[in-house]
Amino acid sequence: MSSTSSPPQQTQYISTLPACTELAPCASYVVSSVVQQLTNGLCLPTPAALANCACTDNQTSASIASDISSDVVQSCGTTATEDVVSALIVFSVYCAGGSQASFPGIPVTPVTEYISDLPEISSISQCASSGLGYIIQGLTTSECPSAATALVSCACFKNDNYPSVSSAIQTKVEALCDTSGAAQAATALSVFKVYCSLANSNVGAAVTGTTSGLSSSKALSPL
Repeated sequence: MSSTSSPPQQTQYISTLPACTELAPCASYVVSSVVQQLTNGLCLPTPAALANCACTDNQTSASIASDISSDVVQSCGTTATEDVVSALIVFSVYCAGGSQASFPGIPVTPVTEYISDLPEISSISQCASSGLGYIIQGLTTSECPSAATALVSCACFKNDNYPSVSSAIQTKVEALCDTSGAAQAATALSVFKVYCSLANSNVGAAVTGTTSGLSSSKALSPL
């Protein structure tokens, strides 16, 4: 990060910025903790003083950016390149005195529906809908933000998540639905595809996972 000519007029802690709360939990925790730990002897703890200390010295800001990058990889996974980019965007916004940010991969048109809101969910069995919802909502514990637009983008497109999330859905639904698991998993995956189309109408071309080819080296373990 480059230094600024004057101290940034930041009045908030980085953890309270709307931009930071829109990160995946695994990334927002890192950004907050890396900056906040500067108050343990290096920087004064008030919001303005902390931002000034963290951002206006080249050596300090470069060290923070490096720590954020390495710690996000460790927290979010080695494939989470978009989380690293988004976390560094938040730090840049923070240093500029801002609060909002635009992240790569987020649909331009906001999505208001969660997967449980889709009318198609009523056409599949209870065990299939339970498994599908469990996997998608489970992503919000670490990998994905909980806001509707960010969640669908993350579940379907971030870091090529579609095949791995599809694999997790299939495994979970097959376990819940017992003898009819394979057939029920296919119906759950068809709803997942509809869900992804909310963010990309060309989802069929944009994602590679299918109900007949769900094996992936990045497959998620069932939640």
